[in-house]
Parts: sequence; C-alpha cells; structure tokens
Amino acid sequence: MMEPTDVDELLRDDLRTLLSEGMAFSDTVLHGQDGHVNVHMAFLQVRCPALAERARRLPSGFAINMPETAVGALRTFVVYLYTDRVTEESSDVDQTFALLQVAQGLYLSDKSCSASCKRRRVDTGSCAMRRLSALCEQRIRDLLTSSTVVEILLRSVRLGSSSLENYVYEYLAHTLPAHTKDLNFSRCLIEALGKDHQDALARAISATAGNAQQTSDIVRDEAPPPCLFHHLQSLWLQTFIHEGGDDVHEQLAKPDCKMILSRGADMPPDHLLAHRFLLAARSKYYACMLSTPMKESQTGELSIGVSPVPSMASVRALLKYLYTGSLEVNADGQELNNTDLLDMLSVVDGPGGQNYLQLAREVCDLLRNRLSEHIKANLRQDNMWMVLRRATAQRNEAIRKEALMAVFRRCQELSRDEVLFQCWGDCTLLSTEDWWTPRMENELLRDMLRFSCTASSKTEYHDEWELEVSHPAPEGLDNVFNQRGNKHLLQEWADRGSACRRRGSIIAKFANPVHVDFVSVAPLDGWGSDYLKNAKLHVKNADGIWERVATASGRVEQIPVYRRGKTWRLHGDEVATSVFKFRKEPARPCSEFEHTEKARCRGSDGTFKYVYFKFPLAVHVDDVTVPADPVLSRTQLQVKNADGQWEDVGAQLTGRSQLVWVNRDGRFWRLRNFSGLTTWEANIFTFTSK
Repeated sequence: MMEPTDVDELLRDDLRTLLSEGMAFSDTVLHGQDGHVNVHMAFLQVRCPALAERARRLPSGFAINMPETAVGALRTFVVYLYTDRVTEESSDVDQTFALLQVAQGLYLSDKSCSASCKRRRVDTGSCAMRRLSALCEQRIRDLLTSSTVVEILLRSVRLGSSSLENYVYEYLAHTLPAHTKDLNFSRCLIEALGKDHQDALARAISATAGNAQQTSDIVRDEAPPPCLFHHLQSLWLQTFIHEGGDDVHEQLAKPDCKMILSRGADMPPDHLLAHRFLLAARSKYYACMLSTPMKESQTGELSIGVSPVPSMASVRALLKYLYTGSLEVNADGQELNNTDLLDMLSVVDGPGGQNYLQLAREVCDLLRNRLSEHIKANLRQDNMWMVLRRATAQRNEAIRKEALMAVFRRCQELSRDEVLFQCWGDCTLLSTEDWWTPRMENELLRDMLRFSCTASSKTEYHDEWELEVSHPAPEGLDNVFNQRGNKHLLQEWADRGSACRRRGSIIAKFANPVHVDFVSVAPLDGWGSDYLKNAKLHVKNADGIWERVATASGRVEQIPVYRRGKTWRLHGDEVATSVFKFRKEPARPCSEFEHTEKARCRGSDGTFKYVYFKFPLAVHVDDVTVPADPVLSRTQLQVKNADGQWEDVGAQLTGRSQLVWVNRDGRFWRLRNFSGLTTWEANIFTFTSK
C-alpha cells in the first residue's frame, strides 16, 4: 500500500489547482464582510461540517453568510480547507487573528454537532478547525516583536485566548525586559488595556517587572497532525452511501457524476459515482470534458472507452487513488489480481502508455511505477499467460515484454517434462474472451517463436559449478537445500536455495575461469529479502584475493558484473538466496549506445593522464576514428578486459588523422596520455561498429 505521506504534497498540488482556476464546479458561496469566495459543498461537508450546517439552499446552489469575516481571511481559510496549509500571505497580525477567530468559532460548533459528524463518517478526532486554530496561534507567536506585542496582547484578551495571553506575559517577562522599562512602552500598555481590561493590564505590568510567577503554567497546544487524507477518505466513502439508491440522508455531499462501464449490448452498464470537482482537480482530461459544452458535461456520465473493458474493481481502485492518493491492492476485502492492475494502467495511460487521463506528471509516474512493479513481482505460472495476452491487447509494451520473458522461461523449463507441460492449463486460449481472438493468439505465438530463436542464440548460461556453503543452515528447513544447490539455484523462479546460519558465504566454483556479464539473485522463501539485502558479491582475482563486485539490494535482480573469474561468492551475515545464476551475453554493437560518462583524471603533477569512457553495458567496437590533433600524440587507447586489467588496443596515436582498427568487446574504455597535458578535451572520438 502507498503511504499517505508519499502522496500528500501531490494531492495538495492538485487540489490547489482548483483555487488557481477560479474554483471550477463550485456550488457554494461564502459571503464575507467585503466580498465572497466560492467553495464545494461536498468538500465543505467533510472538512468543516459546522459551516456546512449554516448553508441555505438557493436555485443556483448554496450560500453561507459570514458577515464578520473579511474576504482576505476567507480566502486564506479556503486555502487551508483544500491544502491543510496556512499560506505565508497570512503573516499579517490582523489577518491571522481574523483567521483564528473563524477557526475557534467553527471548532466550538464542530464539537456541538459531533453526533452528525459520526453519521457522516467524519473523523472528529482529527478536527480540521482545531488544527487551524493551533497553526494560527503558532503563527502569532512567531509574529511577536517589540512593535507587535501590545497589539497581540490586546487582541488575545478580546478573543479570549488564554494560551496566547499567557504566552505574551512570558514574552514580556523573559524576552523583552529592556523594552518594557521604557516609559513609552508602559504608556502604550495603559492606553490599550487600561479602560476595559484592568486585570490584563495588571498582569502585563507585573510581567514587565520581571515577575514570571503568574506565567509558569502556560499551556501551549501542539498542532494536531494533518487530517486532509482522512477527510478525503470520508469523501470517497460518500460515493458508496449514495450508491444505495433511495435511502440517502446526506444530500449536501451527493456525488454529481457517474463513471460508466459498458458491458455489451445485452448487458446493462455498470457505474461508479464520483464528484466532478475532484475528478477535474486530479485529471485535466476530465476537467476539459466536464467544463466544455459536451454531452458529458450536461449528463455527468463519463464513459470509459478503453479496450478491453476494464474490470469494476480496477476502476474502483483508480477512483480511490484519485480521491485519497492511496493505492491498495485489496478492494472490498479481495486482493486485486494482475489483470485488475493492468486494467487500471490501461485507464490511466491509454494505448501505448501516453498518460491518457492527463494526470500531473509526478502523479502519473508514481502510479505507473507502483502498478508496474506489483505486476512484475506477481507474475506466476497461473497468471503470466493472461497478463501477456491482456498487455498485448492493451498495447502495454513494458508489461508485455516482462510477461513474454516469464512465459518463455517457463516454457523452457516445462518443455523438458511432457506431463507438466500438458497440465499447464493456462496455456490454452479461453474462447469466452471476446477481446482476444484466434488471430491475435497466432500472432503472439509467432512472436514467441521469433523471441525464443533470437534469445537462445545470444545468451549463454554457465551451469556447471560446485556449491560450497560456510556455516550452512540445516537441510530441509525453510527451503534450504545446500547440497543440491547446483540444480535448484540455477532456476530463476525457484522456491528453495541455500543459506548461511551466521556470517558466511555461498560459493560457486567453476572448473575453469568463465566470463560473466550478469549474476542473478533472489530472496529465499521462508527467509525473506533481509537475508539477501546488503550481501556482497565477490570474485576471487588472479592473486587469490576476494574483490567486491556489487552489493545485493534484497530484491530479485540481475547484477551486471562484466568480469572473468573461477570462484564467486555471496558473503555476509546470515545470507540466503534462491537464485545464483551466471549469464554471459555477447557484446552489442556500440552504435546502439552512447558512452554515458566522460571523466578526466589528473596525475600527481597536475596534468591529465587519462580520459575514461563508460557504456551502459559491454559493447563491440570495430574501429575508432581519430581526427588530426597534435594534442593526441603519444596517446594510447585501452580497454578493460574481463579480468579487470587495462589492455592496449591498436598502435599508439601519432596526432594525425587515422582509423584505429579495434575489433574488441568492452564496457570501460580509456585514453592514456604519456606526456600529460594541462588542458584536454576528448569529445572528438567516434566509436563505430559494422
């Protein structure tokens, strides 16, 4: 589940757009002393029920009178309602006290209507007005200076805020002793408090004399935690209340649009309720559709036109994400399967992954990554074929590629056992699915055939090695089979493997040195990712010393190594892995990539000795084009070999224009200058492959 704190600011940013765009789809007007502000009644209902109770219905919506509040304070109040933040514009003493007066009045009203709040499923324990009141008091304390202390004390006394009043006395006694001895300062106190607030004047004069005895029991309320997330959940729950039909008790927060899912000509469409303003805040696509003279803006019915038709559970989960920012894989007590998550991706991105709903870029990226990660992590034998077909029909190339790899690997394993392969029922096409045709199935199988031919010719697996485990965990306990590790650790989706009981190593010994491009590891069932996380992958070099190649993250991963070695190990405290797989792939043409890093290294004399080039993976280079430049005289091109040693490639450069024939594979390349230069630009080389 996505934590509320991960998406808190993204939610606020989207809700803030409603304020900057003239409060679209507003149905309620707050009338202040010298102006008005538009709001949404449904949102007001969950954020401030006491204010919603004052609403009087008009033909055009609702109206709420707040005649004692200036429009500036009203605007700041509305910004807080929608973002749970008090803006910096409210740093003025007058406006802050006006906002505090609104908050305290509504907080007392909220307490009196707690019974109705419970009926609306609003969490009164995290009251928005109590938080606003505490934030205002904190802001006022920050505004205390020698020039504002008298005004703040007078306003605190008039408002009846004992906590602020006591804080001012403490401020007079301890923070402002020099100014309080000024006669002008005492005169200001008397003029402000003397006539109507004799008790406050006496306490203030006592505090200016340094008497802090009366101010020792000050109570300062800490601001309650933000409650916007909980109130958005309450707003989301309102869509369920109004789905019940006639038994509706809360008409003020009634959703005003429907999400329609067509199920064919012979079946009635399904629908989910939603609020226009919330959809418009989160999605520019819905904002445009609902605000322009289109049929949808008149009827409030939004059709989901992606194909295949998404499941009801996926659309409900997406709506909850739009309301609350919370992505849960459990809906109505049942876990969403990979097909539901794929459908959710399809609604968000549309065909080809182009952010069809036009969510904010950060929101879309976060949602897409979380859904993709969960789908990939849960690809299993019983769902990988369905995910492959569904992703193909939805034109989701990223998930299709992952599912194709999973199906191909599983086919390779099961094809060795005819009985198991025949029992794999998910391989057959379900004729009841109208979104998947026999023609699409045949095209998919041809793609798999082409993929299997190309993949098998490019990949080599090193599968002959002996297993050695120091401090091995007991055999047969929690999927530990150390003595048979050479068979089971090579299966990428195995549920059993090897483990060390305390600090030790899982060692793979090859008969001869081998070149390894990737090492695959995965957590062991019964142990978990913590027993793989931070494990060190080592290779023993030619001097018999263990060299660290990488550190495992604890997830299923392929670790790029590009090294040559005979003995490899996973080392750490209580290490456990179900996969220890070594793979070699031929280098790809360098023309497919650009070197991703250039670094110049100075020698001890301050001159440049090396320039390094790094490709994202091992590439094949046929030749290097070098232009004429005297700077390049006495320069040698080198490549790091599989043993980690730098080797010279071609003849030493002369400074003339030349074509250096290379015909080598490598990921790391460098230029070595024997004379050393004070300035050296190396953006002139061209790596080519035929």
